[in-house]
Amino acid sequence: MFMVFVAIPIGRSHSLGAWLGMWRAGKLSWVFVFYIIFVLISIYILFFKIIPTGTAVFISQLLFIVHFIFDEFELQEEKKILSSVFLSFTPAILSIIFITQGFFGIKTDFSLFFLIALMLFTIELLFLKEINWFFVDTKVLSFFVLAAIYLGKTPHFIFITFLAFHYFFWFIYPVYKLHKYKREERDGFIMALLIIVFSSIFLYSGTPFVLSSNNLTFLKIFYAASTVHILTTAPFAYLFGFPRPKKYE
Repeated sequence: MFMVFVAIPIGRSHSLGAWLGMWRAGKLSWVFVFYIIFVLISIYILFFKIIPTGTAVFISQLLFIVHFIFDEFELQEEKKILSSVFLSFTPAILSIIFITQGFFGIKTDFSLFFLIALMLFTIELLFLKEINWFFVDTKVLSFFVLAAIYLGKTPHFIFITFLAFHYFFWFIYPVYKLHKYKREERDGFIMALLIIVFSSIFLYSGTPFVLSSNNLTFLKIFYAASTVHILTTAPFAYLFGFPRPKKYE
């Protein structure tokens, strides 16, 4: 049930809210709109006509890990320098290895993940400049991944937890960061986000068919929509004409 709640109304609101934010920032040009349409059509063909569900899930989860870790820089307003990039390696690499071994059905002992985490943490210490919130954030994420693996959780569990974390903070970030000193814009954006969230919950609350993690059609729709969102936002969208923030130029 948690999967349905996160994936359907909140996930839909997250994607629409992102495009709303792009439009408000003047970044949703016609060129980029056509790119979004191209991605929609391409992902539909790829996920529903060419590759099986398992492969679609695998591709989407790997892309999301990159998207998620990149956005952690945005949330913490961390500078993308060598030391901070190394800090993000541990949770990213642990997650990618765990997702990959799950896809290929490889059984790996927990001690291997622990040794990899220890080795990466040692490398991070060589580049560490200061102990800030981003450092703490990456350690908490790393500990969570290790704990999930130790307790026998699935890659899907880690994916959904990161997804919920991602959704929650990206509803806070635009309101209290991007519109910090613009009260009128902030209040209007809050109302727009609330309308999107509650309308999504209302629309999907009356869905006549049962949605569950065992429903292959639901899984494909969910992961296809997630992949579209990932490819039409940072960092992947930067490769296709999406304007970069001035602080990164």
